[in-house]
Amino acid sequence: MFKRLLIVIVALLLTGLVAISCTPLERFIGGGEDGEWLLEEEEGEEGVLPGEVMRLTTFYFPDEGNNFVVPFTQEIPRVEGIGRLALEQMVEGVKSQEFLQGTGLRAPFPSGTEIRGLTIRDGLARVDFSKDFLNYSLKDERLVITSLLYTLTEFPTVDRVELQVEGKTMTALPGGTSIGEVMTRNRGINLEIVADLEDFQRTSRLIVYFNTRLGEEQRHYYVPISRIIPATDNLPQVAIEELLRGSRPGLPLYSAIPAETMLKDLTVGEETVSVNLSSELLNFKGGAVAAEHILDQLVLTLTELPEIRKVQIFVGGEPTILTGDIELSRLHSRPAKINY
Repeated sequence: MFKRLLIVIVALLLTGLVAISCTPLERFIGGGEDGEWLLEEEEGEEGVLPGEVMRLTTFYFPDEGNNFVVPFTQEIPRVEGIGRLALEQMVEGVKSQEFLQGTGLRAPFPSGTEIRGLTIRDGLARVDFSKDFLNYSLKDERLVITSLLYTLTEFPTVDRVELQVEGKTMTALPGGTSIGEVMTRNRGINLEIVADLEDFQRTSRLIVYFNTRLGEEQRHYYVPISRIIPATDNLPQVAIEELLRGSRPGLPLYSAIPAETMLKDLTVGEETVSVNLSSELLNFKGGAVAAEHILDQLVLTLTELPEIRKVQIFVGGEPTILTGDIELSRLHSRPAKINY
């Protein structure tokens, strides 16, 4: 009897060990809809690793006043199909209300919108929405499309987006916006055309960053503005000149950089740029917070250019430390979190 009982116990233990060794607690699969290393989904766990492994993801949402599309970095679960999860957070409803409460931002996709499919192959993200997607206000059409395009292209394996509705590829939208078969970031974000542009056949494009405050709590955000300018071979210099030019009058944007600041000279090296600004930069007001905003505006603007990865800033040709121990002259990389 004792021997029989011992055999049963041993058999049960061996079965348990086999079951444990086959449990996919930390199995990964390559690729997936967002092209990253993704967790293989397990029943009841929604594909989340033990310990709730998260991913920093930058979304793009319209502000509540429908003036701009604003980057908004948050942590979301690193799951299989994280691209779909990101888009679901952008549908008007309970999820997005909780996600955006108090931010001054709103969900771009109308209530009832369903993501029928999302595939990513060779850099192309093909997203298929239900017909409810088209229920947005026509005046907000560009904001909706920009939010979709820029959010998906934040994922490193996406550089193009194709929009489908009920399985049909859209090349034009109800409000008259032409989107072609695929969209890229060359469409721009918060697009502006400078007033002195005369030759529309010869243009360049750059992105400059300004500040705004949104919501009841007046939260601070950086806002990227795409500017269409006369054609130039010196984008780094013109980018700083456009930043110092300030925001377009009448917009709820401002710069922490004093208006009288001038660019004295600029040197471009291998993946770096050194900017020398006039001493008027030191006339800023707002203490350490304003100093941080000045640095971020300069670094964010310059690192939008693909050839620039690091930025250093001098004032009157001298290394300078701003309020808050911000050492301008050391090499600064692009912040990993924008409006976090």
